[in-house]
Amino acid sequence: MNLIPDEEELKYRIAYFRGVNQEIDEQNLEVSDSPFAYGYDTDDGNLSTIEEHGLVTMPINEQSTETRLLNGVPNCYRVENLMAYYKHDIDTGAEESYIVAQTNLIDGKSRLYYIKMIGEDIDWTFLTESVSTRNAYANYRYESEDIFIFGNDQEYLRQWNGENVSILGNGEEDDPPKLGALTIHYERLWGCVMTPDVFRVWYSDDLDPTNWTIAMHDAGFIDLVDQSGKNVTILSAFDSIYVFKRYGIKRIVGTYPGEFEAMDVLSTNSAIEPKTVVNCINSIIYTAADGIYLFNGGEAAPISNRIQKLFSNVVNIQLACATFFNNKYIVALPIHYPGEEEPTSNNTVIEYDILDGTFKVLKNVFVNDFLVVRLHNCEKLIYATNGAYLKEYIVREKNRL
Repeated sequence: MNLIPDEEELKYRIAYFRGVNQEIDEQNLEVSDSPFAYGYDTDDGNLSTIEEHGLVTMPINEQSTETRLLNGVPNCYRVENLMAYYKHDIDTGAEESYIVAQTNLIDGKSRLYYIKMIGEDIDWTFLTESVSTRNAYANYRYESEDIFIFGNDQEYLRQWNGENVSILGNGEEDDPPKLGALTIHYERLWGCVMTPDVFRVWYSDDLDPTNWTIAMHDAGFIDLVDQSGKNVTILSAFDSIYVFKRYGIKRIVGTYPGEFEAMDVLSTNSAIEPKTVVNCINSIIYTAADGIYLFNGGEAAPISNRIQKLFSNVVNIQLACATFFNNKYIVALPIHYPGEEEPTSNNTVIEYDILDGTFKVLKNVFVNDFLVVRLHNCEKLIYATNGAYLKEYIVREKNRL
């Protein structure tokens, strides 16, 4: 009796590898699913290992294919936050794009540096200092000039026009306010106060982000006091303002201050992590300690059942961050794997494909922050890791059967 199967009996044809699936008992899984797999790639139709992400390169100019390798951000041992500034030439309309990188605290101060995305410079230029390692930001066109607005819950909002940094207002009490999250909605700048008024949402004057004087038709604030906790972030989506709180979501409707109204949308059982809340075309996706959720403007549904066992080993969830790129929600998490030391930074990246609902897991990819940058003819996804250099995250076009 031959107990060893013939070679042909061991061959399986997997027409489409669907990635990790922990929703079904391992004994009942199809060959196209895996109970846990990481470091693989199937986007081109073949099952292969993922190459290590390389350092960020940027083009020399718009016409050339020649690129240059960016040097590390100076005077830091890690980059904590990434931002982008887009400035247009008034005469030609040509766009100048900048990456703004924010470092870890040194002597109580974080330093912000910038570099042009297209050009010959490989070194970073000092911009300013901040007492916070994570500034919120927004790009706004004000009086025919593109300005980069940034701030946090400890400092007044500031603006940079590519040359000078200044306070976005009078620099007096609440002018401008200190805001830890920003968004733009119908030409008003909106933002969340993180401390001490943890329920307050501010909005600027219409068409003027420098005017924070409270008036009937100008600037003002709304207090969202309830049992769902403090405000954590804010987004403009579905033609409304959505305020994500620690354990819930509020919607602000109305077209001018006199009719702005806050409405309860939903409550959550697990705390929403602010750096994971991302606008993903026709939905908002966010991560909490118990999984990943898709929010459609009215309801939130869990979408991470296929990888749910991973979440039982998530630690230090407040470090999590996410982005949306090439039809994928990409979230970095700190996961404690059996037999390994507990991570102090995000060490795992999970990709969720919004078109087919599949998941991909990448282990030992260390991400502090993601940033999608817009170049003249394409977009790139870059990320800050545990060091002074930035890396490029490759998401290949998927071969969909």
